[in-house]
Amino acid sequence: MNPLIRILYGSETGTAQDVAEQIWKSAKRKGLQSAVSCLDDYNIQDLPSEQLIVFVVATTGQGDPPANMKQFWRHLLCKNLPATMLQNLHYGILGLGDSSYPKFNFAAKKLNKRLIQLGATELMSIGLADDQHNLGIDAVFDPWVKILWENIANVFDISVKDKVNEKNLIIERYDVSVIEMNQTNPININSRLINNLPQLNTNIYAQETFLDSKVKIGTIVENVRTTIEDHFQDVRLISIKTNNIKYNPGDIVYIRPKNTFEQVKLFFSILYEHGIKLFPDMVIQVSEKEIKVPFVLKRSLTLGEIVEQYWDLNFKPRRSTMYNLFLVSENDLEKEKLYELTSSVGQEELYDYVNRPRRNILEVLADFPHTTSKLNIKWLFEIMSPIKPRPYSIASSSKATPNTVQILVAIVKYKTRLMNPRFGLCSKWLASLMEGDEVVFWLQKGTFHFDNNKPMILIGPGTGVAPFRSLLLERAMTERNLEDCVLFFGCRNKEKDFHCKEDFKRLSKENNLKLFCAFSRDQDHKINQDSEVEADSNGDLQIASPGNSEAQQALVHFWPKVMEEIKNITTMDLKTQSLPLARIKKIMKLDGDVKMISAEAPMLFAKAAEIFIHELTLRAWVHTEDNKRRTLQRNDIAMAVTKYDQFDFLIDIVPRDEIKQSKAQNEATMRTSMNSDQEATSTNSTAQTVTVQSPQQSSNQQIIQLQQTQQTPTTQTTGGIQIVQQIVTPSGEIQQIPIQLTPQQLQMIRMQVQGGSNQPIIIQTAPIQTNCVLYPTTN
Repeated sequence: MNPLIRILYGSETGTAQDVAEQIWKSAKRKGLQSAVSCLDDYNIQDLPSEQLIVFVVATTGQGDPPANMKQFWRHLLCKNLPATMLQNLHYGILGLGDSSYPKFNFAAKKLNKRLIQLGATELMSIGLADDQHNLGIDAVFDPWVKILWENIANVFDISVKDKVNEKNLIIERYDVSVIEMNQTNPININSRLINNLPQLNTNIYAQETFLDSKVKIGTIVENVRTTIEDHFQDVRLISIKTNNIKYNPGDIVYIRPKNTFEQVKLFFSILYEHGIKLFPDMVIQVSEKEIKVPFVLKRSLTLGEIVEQYWDLNFKPRRSTMYNLFLVSENDLEKEKLYELTSSVGQEELYDYVNRPRRNILEVLADFPHTTSKLNIKWLFEIMSPIKPRPYSIASSSKATPNTVQILVAIVKYKTRLMNPRFGLCSKWLASLMEGDEVVFWLQKGTFHFDNNKPMILIGPGTGVAPFRSLLLERAMTERNLEDCVLFFGCRNKEKDFHCKEDFKRLSKENNLKLFCAFSRDQDHKINQDSEVEADSNGDLQIASPGNSEAQQALVHFWPKVMEEIKNITTMDLKTQSLPLARIKKIMKLDGDVKMISAEAPMLFAKAAEIFIHELTLRAWVHTEDNKRRTLQRNDIAMAVTKYDQFDFLIDIVPRDEIKQSKAQNEATMRTSMNSDQEATSTNSTAQTVTVQSPQQSSNQQIIQLQQTQQTPTTQTTGGIQIVQQIVTPSGEIQQIPIQLTPQQLQMIRMQVQGGSNQPIIIQTAPIQTNCVLYPTTN
């Protein structure tokens, strides 16, 4: 009998849940028994009797487990659990993390260690997916899940070939049906009524407050902008009032946002334009089919309520979303494109299509009109993603303002290459709230832990000052005197974005708070918080932001140094350039319309190019250090290009790194003739530098140029020796090729070394036995 494949996930943003459900759907297509749920919904009493579990675990914060895994993790850490408790369990773990954080995939690693301690058997090595990789988590997930099925087949002696879903239809998680139409006053969508849809005043999450005492409904009592109107950044101090709430400084408030009314209208207009007869007043019933139905969907809701409050109309489609659209599509052209975006080799294109421009699901549906026209209410539930609650640091004190929670929110708005600006779903909705509007929220303990018995140095730039405002207001109510607290606050302008200015000035004047402000744009030279800390320390205090490497610090200070240099530069300085002015002038005259160029123009371009190269190098070096390497590689530059929009124009010159080839592909590549405009270098084990070149006039000879370095060989060899040549392929990979040196060649090398000459020696070698062809060097 086939074992039940249990898939458990711990997810904070929904990515781990999405991956877990992909594995579950794959199991269903293979005809295997499987079940999927979050870790906290799983009955841990059943754990000792399980045979096979696949864990998909994200890491949040400073190596913390996700919120829907914490209860499971606490039970698993009980000290009285026997070491043989899980001796019948085979398991696999896929961790989802971000290598830019110090505790990369910490939650998955800790879970793996604990399962081994309890006697469980690893089905395969833990997979550590990295969101920083060029291909995102798919770079690890694709090969990991392939090995997972192979190992399950071997250990349990079962077939893992696809057996179902011959018609390529979506595997549905829920039973979804339309149970009622508004017969008295139906809303039949047309182009005129789309712009006059009635706004909803209900809150589908209000019922949660009766079942969970932690969930609250609050009322907006104040929504104040803390930046002046002409400032580019809109920041709000929002006050939410309710009854019987208590919290401490450093705690978090989770807000349940809604889609804006404009987005809801756009969604229904897309349905109308594509002939989908789904209307806002349709009553929808969702019941359990394969996966547990979320609590909010257990009662009947109108489609308008679901679209406004449950589906995230702003979410960026994942690979699984595009795959579901591929299964629905019947148009050959769109189906081919969707398949390309879901394939392993198409992940670079998916990144450029969705992630780089921040394209949302509504825009994707509009881009694939024939596919969208085939959607129905059941498939929409598989394609759309639910709105996730957003956490914010509490900026108020429960003692200073009882029964009130305040948050400091920066409204997310930015431009990409798409025409319409991008907005943050929650921040835009919060900014639109008026006095008296209702908000569903709950409180959670934060990761900040303050010791009231110790002096404190608080560093908070911008909206990051929110938890420190909470702490200072709290301590001012209890201790009055804040002379042992130092606050360093940083922003651009004193009069434009000094958040909560009156509060901090009052605390400084009345409660002796030591306040240091860094207004970076109010003077001709830049001031940042680091400068203020250094100025106040008098050499006795050093403070650095946690996790910042030397490369990141160099990048932070790059533009201030450049601007200072430019301010002091003179015309004489421009006349001596490290870059060739003649070459730059030649490039400028490639366009036939450019006839004459003054002498100063190439000088300015040379300086600009120098600055550009310097900045791109620093940004690439950050990636080099993050990966604990000492050599900046082509892939580091590619990462810098993909992560910063100002380098978009380089995307075709420095494409993102290709998928690593298999060993067989590498061997085939090594046997293929290479381009004639590339070179290769190699090193041998005797600490001497070797350059291997293949001269153009002879295809069966190689020239080894060997120069003595500071270290001489300490051993004598009577026979031949094999050295390893390292070559750099066009994709940026480093490959190794063995080269055999004869005893005669070694004797010539020894004579050269013992003679103490620094002149290079050229040795003709016989063709090596392997069929490798070196990259020749052009002169």
